[in-house]
Amino acid sequence: NTNDGIADALQPLAFLSVLIQAPHSSPKSSVEVKLRFSAEVAVSGGTIGLVPEALVVAPLGFTFSASCGDYCTSRGEIWGTSGQATALLQVLQSLGNTLLDKELRFFVITPAQTPPDLWWVVEARGVGLQPVAWGAVAGFKVNQMQNAAVFYGAVRGLKKAQVVFLFTFSPQDASRAFRILDANAPQGFVLNCRGDALRSLSLPGASHICKRDGTTQAQVLLSEALPPGSYAFALEARLPLSMPSNNTFSLAVREQLTNAVGDAAFGMPGVGLVTLPLSQPTLAWSTAQLGQLSTVTVAFAVSNFTDAVRAILITLPPGFEHRVRKTADVKSSNVKLPLMRGGQDWVDPSSAGHLRVLLEPGDPRIAAGVYRISFPVAMPVSMKQLSSWNIWHFDVCSGRACMTMGSLFAVASFPMAGFLPGDVSAIEQLRQQQAADRYQTEDSGSATRRGVLLLMQFVAIFFLGMAPILVESL
Repeated sequence: NTNDGIADALQPLAFLSVLIQAPHSSPKSSVEVKLRFSAEVAVSGGTIGLVPEALVVAPLGFTFSASCGDYCTSRGEIWGTSGQATALLQVLQSLGNTLLDKELRFFVITPAQTPPDLWWVVEARGVGLQPVAWGAVAGFKVNQMQNAAVFYGAVRGLKKAQVVFLFTFSPQDASRAFRILDANAPQGFVLNCRGDALRSLSLPGASHICKRDGTTQAQVLLSEALPPGSYAFALEARLPLSMPSNNTFSLAVREQLTNAVGDAAFGMPGVGLVTLPLSQPTLAWSTAQLGQLSTVTVAFAVSNFTDAVRAILITLPPGFEHRVRKTADVKSSNVKLPLMRGGQDWVDPSSAGHLRVLLEPGDPRIAAGVYRISFPVAMPVSMKQLSSWNIWHFDVCSGRACMTMGSLFAVASFPMAGFLPGDVSAIEQLRQQQAADRYQTEDSGSATRRGVLLLMQFVAIFFLGMAPILVESL
C-alpha cells in the first residue's frame, strides 16, 4: 500500500524517476512538455523490461487535445474519480522499442491559473500493456503574462472611466501573427473599445478594429502583429454600482488565424469601489516637441460637494518632469477649490515626477463644479526616455501624506492615457479648429468686401465716372 489512495488503480511493481518541464507555460494555451522517466527500483530486484506505452496523468485543470503530439493521444478519459485528464504515450520506430530514458515531447492545455496540486503521475506499461512501474513528480506552474496590471478610478457607477492595461508580451513562438487582444472585466463593467474609447498608447500600428464590446468583454484586432515587448492601452468603461463578487480582470493575446493564446494573464486583481462624486479626470496639453516645455492641464468635475479630499497628487510618466518652481507656476481655474491657506503653501513640487496640491484642512469641502489645474512640464529630451507605459495618474487623497500613486491615503486613483512629443490634445485640436473657422469667416468677409468694392468701382467708372469719390467714401 502506497498510502496515497491510488494503489488499486496503478498496482505498481517498480518505481520510476520522473522529470517533467515546460519551457513556456502561459495560461489557457497549448504548451509543449518535455518528459523523461527511468526505472529507479524494481520490486523484484530485476528489470522492468521494455516500456512501449505509458499513461500520463496531468494535474487537475490541465487537459489534452485528442492528438497531443507525434506519439501522444487522448480520448478525454479521466483518471478514476479525481477529475484529472489522461493521455497515452506509445512508442514509435524513431524512439526504438521503449519509452524508458527518452526525451518525450507532447502538448498539454494549461488552466487559467496554477492549481493547488501540481503532481503528475506516469504509469509505465510493459509488453503485455500491463502496468510495470509508476512514478510521480511535482510539475511546472502556469506563468501569467509578465508585468500584467490594470488601473482605473474605482468610483461606483463612474461613466467614461479609463481602464488601463499594462503587460509584457513573451510568446512561445514570436513568428506567429498575434493580433487579437481579449480583455475581460468583472461582472457589472461595460467595456467600450470603439473610436476614441480605445487609446492604443504603445501598441504598434494604427486603425485598430474593435471586434466586440458592450459587455464585460472587449476584443480588439490590431492592425499589425504584436512583437515581444512591453505595452499599454486603455479602454473606456462604465463601472458597476456594487462590488463584483469576483473582482478580477484577464487579458489574452491571441493568434488571428487559430485564436490560440500566445500569452495571457488571468486573475488580475481589481480595486475596491468607493462612493465619490468625481468624474474621470481628463488630460490636455499644449503641443511641444522633444526637450520643450508644455503646459499640461488636468480637469475634473464634481457632481456634488465632497469633503473627503485633503490632497491631490498628480503623477507624471517616466521621462516627463514638471517645472514648477513656485506656487504661481500652478494655475487653478476655480476659486471654489479650497486650496490650503497661506499663499505659498498649497503646492508641493519637491519631486519632479509628482505634483501635490494641498487643500485647506479646516474647510476642505469641494463644491460642485468643474476644476482645472495647469502647470508647466518638460518633455523628454529623447524618445529613449519615453516609457512604454506612458500613463499619468490623478489621486484624490484623504490625508496630506499622499506621496506616491495608489498609496494608503488615496481614496481613488485615476489613470489618464499619456501623450507623445508633437501630439495635439483634443482641446488643442478644438482651439485650432475654432481659430481656423474664425480666420475663414474673416477671410470670406474680406473677400466679399473686396468684391463689392470692385463692382462699385466698375459701375462708377463705366457709368458715372465717379470712381475716385466712391473709393474715398469706402
